[in-house]
Amino acid sequence: MEVVNLSVGCSMNIIIDNGLELRQLKQSDSKDIFATIDSQREYLGKWLPFVEFTKVLSDTERFVNSVINAPPERFEYIFTIRKGDEFAGLIGFKDTDSLNHKNRNRLLALRKISKTRNCN
Repeated sequence: MEVVNLSVGCSMNIIIDNGLELRQLKQSDSKDIFATIDSQREYLGKWLPFVEFTKVLSDTERFVNSVINAPPERFEYIFTIRKGDEFAGLIGFKDTDSLNHKNRNRLLALRKISKTRNCN
């Protein structure tokens, strides 16, 4: 199995199938995320407690910034789900245990299915 350094600052796009893709979160995704929260506020608010506190675009921009600029010891992979170029949601690893590499195999599996990788 190939060992890959998935370091902070490396962007990944994962093609799932025809038109369905996971793209690593970036600052420019803030508008799509906020628009979805704002237009689906009542429904999403039933399940997601942060919706109540997400009032303006800058709230979402702060969240995205905190994810993409997290220090290495707190960094977690979060992806937008895209159908074509249309935003469909977010997905990610939550509370990974980097010291014990509990999610390392999952990350390696993601690398194996990745069709596009935008790393230096």
